[in-house]
Amino acid sequence: MKRLLLIASIVLATLRMQAQEVSIGVLVPGTEQGYTPVQSNMLQSSMEKLCTSHGITVENIPDGFFLYPTIAVVSDEVAEGGMRNINTMKAEVTLSVRRIGGDVVATVSKTLSGSGYSKSQATTSLIQHLNIADPVFDRFISDAQNAIVGYYQSQCNRIMTQADQHAATHDYRAAIAKLCQIPSIAPCFASVSGKMSEYYTLYQTQLCSSIKMEVEAAMATHDYEAAITLLSEIDPSSQCYTYAVDQFRKIEKEVARLEKRDWEFKMRQYNDAVATERQLISACRDVAKAYYSATPTIHYTQVIR
Repeated sequence: MKRLLLIASIVLATLRMQAQEVSIGVLVPGTEQGYTPVQSNMLQSSMEKLCTSHGITVENIPDGFFLYPTIAVVSDEVAEGGMRNINTMKAEVTLSVRRIGGDVVATVSKTLSGSGYSKSQATTSLIQHLNIADPVFDRFISDAQNAIVGYYQSQCNRIMTQADQHAATHDYRAAIAKLCQIPSIAPCFASVSGKMSEYYTLYQTQLCSSIKMEVEAAMATHDYEAAITLLSEIDPSSQCYTYAVDQFRKIEKEVARLEKRDWEFKMRQYNDAVATERQLISACRDVAKAYYSATPTIHYTQVIR
């Protein structure tokens, strides 16, 4: 499991500009809805590209917002001709954004056509004609972003209270993940960033004890590669940094004496505020992903109900 030793000292003004923007999960129909794995993968890829091309982070947060497509077949015909029959299909493809159990906050529809030697091939062809560069999606994404920011602004106090409750039980990872839901462009983010810094500091303290134990265990068995991997993850601002440097110096002497190998200890350095903030945001996202990866999987049918 990756260890995250995070930075406590931050510049709030820079953090506001660099922090995580709007995040949307992506769910697509699968075999339960009659689509092949290839077709589902094509839809997944298109939806993710649509998000990232508009600066949106794709993250499936259980109580977050989801982008999902629905395909309503308008006509499905078979034309005889030549050696093989041709299937032609026309469908209305609708993209929507909503929270599970909530209202749709943005929607857009396109009528597409596809053809092939079977219904499945016609469906694949139709999906391939979904052009995410179509300008019609720009307004759709803009509407979704505005609605999501508005939602989190209205729920900001509630979310911060939930983060405080997690922190009260020393579950700082959950507290960080909760706060990272709030987009940096939400007006309340200035208040959120202070709590984020506080919980990162406390999370560092928890991780220092854990990482020291694992380094000592690796050193005891002369597993220097494992020890260096652990030590190189320690941030220069961490209270473990001096320990990391001391341990590496010990490893360097042992390796030079026993194995005559050239080892390089790549300690991370952050010489300006911007680099510091970028590391903080990256760590925040990693914490959230690790936290939510242990939650139950969200299924397509849950979001379209």
